Amino acid sequence: MKKVPNIFDKKKIRLNHYRSYLSEDNRVKKFFSLVSANLVSKISDLSLSFDKGLEIGTRNFFLRNLLIKENIVKSLYHTSSNNKLLKKITYSIETNIDLIPFKDNSFNLCISLLSLHTVDDLPGLLIQIKKCLKTGGVFLAAIPGGSSLNLLKKIFIEQELIKYEKIHPRFIPMSDLKDIGSLISKVGFKNTVVDKDLFIIKNKNTLELMKDIRESGESNSLLNRSKNFISKELIYNIDREYKYKVKKNHSMIETELEIFYLMAFK
Repeated sequence: MKKVPNIFDKKKIRLNHYRSYLSEDNRVKKFFSLVSANLVSKISDLSLSFDKGLEIGTRNFFLRNLLIKENIVKSLYHTSSNNKLLKKITYSIETNIDLIPFKDNSFNLCISLLSLHTVDDLPGLLIQIKKCLKTGGVFLAAIPGGSSLNLLKKIFIEQELIKYEKIHPRFIPMSDLKDIGSLISKVGFKNTVVDKDLFIIKNKNTLELMKDIRESGESNSLLNRSKNFISKELIYNIDREYKYKVKKNHSMIETELEIFYLMAFK
């Protein structure tokens, strides 16, 4: 069997998720709340209720609270790398996102809120999810899409090449809509549906945008990331270029964030 390369720093992911869990930033809370509501609405459209569900890679209580409020799941279990969060939940296991330590055919619903994009072996995780679902069970997840932060990524590359004549791995790789849908079907799920939302994030400047990324728990978690701080000169040049390209007709800079919603059945 071909060994899956390690791409992500699991310790950094834990720190990222813990930071977003503690964040009091209203913009971050609103974003997680909106995506949670969108996920729950997709379950509501099915007019189904579930005896036993699993939230994979729990980062906060937004999705859990909605699922309970809407009476969608009778018993809800959780996996998370955040032991502080798990102490407040009855049915929970502390583990990395890419491990589901439950028996086969355990759940009617497996759901995840913005956690599956930092997994080394996504096909392997999807196979685990399929195994732990009962026949007819539902898999539902939200993940960032491949076009998220495209302009910021492009400007980072341009400015690093100017300053250093090389680029550093600063952004995690993300899937496009077609690839992620094909992958879900390939591991054996049925009736796969993948759709997307496009969020427009408004900030005063690039520094505020980067702060939002950090507060939401999405700072760079690549194993081969540069451990050095970004220089003030580079940040200034990125901000100047970003404002030039985006702020021509706006009082604030605008950034596109693409979210994919994945749904499939066993």
